[in-house]
Amino acid sequence: VGCSGLTTLDLSPLSQVGGLCDCFLVGCSGLTTLDLGPLSRVTVIRHSFLHGCSGLTTLDLSPLSQVTEVQEAFLVGCSGLTTLDLSPLSQVTEVQEFFLEGCTRIDM
Repeated sequence: VGCSGLTTLDLSPLSQVGGLCDCFLVGCSGLTTLDLGPLSRVTVIRHSFLHGCSGLTTLDLSPLSQVTEVQEAFLVGCSGLTTLDLSPLSQVTEVQEFFLEGCTRIDM
């Protein structure tokens, strides 16, 4: 687990995926931007989505508008995030624990 040396990532091969597994991109602290556009079919995000991706400063969640379930530790430790619009996650009916924990710089 961990991909701290990763600085860019093309998610387009995941364009047909409907769910993201546990620990998706955990520890990828070298990522400064990430285009979630290819994930527009995702409806379930399992625990620890982008956990520890402290290099991200902004993240556009609009491609995740089909998501109905977000499990625990969503974006935990993404301390570099300064802005985040959660409105694309309007279909999520339950927020589990540790949602945005450690994201101390976010101005919503």
